Amino acid sequence: MASDIPPEIVEQIIAHLPPYKSAQYDIQSLALTSRAFVDPCQRRLFQEVDFGLTVLSDYMAPPSTAPPYFFRLLFIFKESPLLAGYVKTLSFPQLGIRGVYAGTGWLIDHPSLFADIVDCLISSRIQTINLKGPYRAPPFDWDQLPLETEINFYCIFSNPSVEVLTMDYMTIPETFFGGFGGLKELELSRVRWARGVAPDFGTHEYRADLQRVQKLTKICLAGEIHLSLDSLTPERGLDLTDVDDATWRIDLPQRAPSLSLLNPAKLKALHLQVFDHSTRPPPKTPPLSLSSCCALSHLIISQHAPARWEHFSTLWTANTISSVPRNALHSLTIRFSSPTKDFQIVQYSGLELLSSVLL
Repeated sequence: MASDIPPEIVEQIIAHLPPYKSAQYDIQSLALTSRAFVDPCQRRLFQEVDFGLTVLSDYMAPPSTAPPYFFRLLFIFKESPLLAGYVKTLSFPQLGIRGVYAGTGWLIDHPSLFADIVDCLISSRIQTINLKGPYRAPPFDWDQLPLETEINFYCIFSNPSVEVLTMDYMTIPETFFGGFGGLKELELSRVRWARGVAPDFGTHEYRADLQRVQKLTKICLAGEIHLSLDSLTPERGLDLTDVDDATWRIDLPQRAPSLSLLNPAKLKALHLQVFDHSTRPPPKTPPLSLSSCCALSHLIISQHAPARWEHFSTLWTANTISSVPRNALHSLTIRFSSPTKDFQIVQYSGLELLSSVLL
C-alpha cells in the first residue's frame, strides 16, 4: 500500500517530477492516490507563487481586472493557512506590464488584492524572491509603484527568512536594499540606479526608514552589467565584506573593478566573465590582482573575445591567474569563446593545476 512507503521515498518520487508548472496536474493527480502523498504534493505545488502566472480562464477577463487566479489563491490561503506556510519562493516576472496575460501590472492597479495575499504570507518562511522587468520595453522603474504597493513589497522583503534575491532589467532607488531583513545572496543583471528625484507621492518619508545594511555572502553581477561592483556600498544598504562567492563581468579594455569593498581574504569561489569588444588595438589594461585572495579555492574565468584580440585577452587572463596564491587553490576552469574557434573548456585541479598552470 502507498501508506506503507517511507516518507523519504515519497519525497524522492515527487522530487523526480518535472518543475511544478509543467507537472502541476500530475502532482494534483498523485495527491489523490493516497493520503501519504497529500502533504508532500501540497508542499511541491505551493513552494512557489508566480505573480505573473495565468490560467486559461484568465484570458477571458478584461485586461483592467486582476487575474481571477489570484482571487482563488487568496481564497485557498484564507481557508487553509497551512498551505501559505509552504511558500518558499515568490516570482514577479514582467513587472509593470498591464494585461492579465502579459505580466504583473495588476499589482499596481489592484494593491488591495496584493495586500491581502501578502497578509496571508506574512508568517511564511519565504527564502527567495525573483524580480524581473519587461523584456521588450524600457526597464521597470521601481518609482512607478504606488506607495501602498511598495509598502506591501517591503512587508515581504523585511522578512528575516528572505536570503536570496535575483533582479533583472530594473531601475531602483538607492534605498532599495535597505528594506530587507537578512539578505545573503544577490544576483543582478541589467539593473540601474535611478537618476534624479523620485515622484513625490509620499515615498520619500517612507524610504527614509529603509536603512538596514545587508551582509551578503554571495554576489553575482552577470549578463549586461549596469551597476558596478564599486557602487554596492554600505550607504546603499549592502556590505560585501563577508562575501565568499562572487561572480562579476569585466569589460575590457576598461579597468577591472577593485576589490576594495570586498574582503579578499574571505573569497573562496570566484567567477570572472571577461568580455572584450574592442574595435581598435586594445591598450595595456592591467590584470586583476588576486594576490590577496589567500583562501581562494575555486576560480572560473570565462573569456569572450573577438578574433583580432584573442591574444590580448588570453594574456590578460594568464596574468590574472598568475597572481593567485597557490596554497588554497584547488580547481581552475578556463572557458574560451571567440568567432574563430569552438567553445573550449580547460580544467585543472590539484597537483595538475600546480604543475601545468602556476609554475
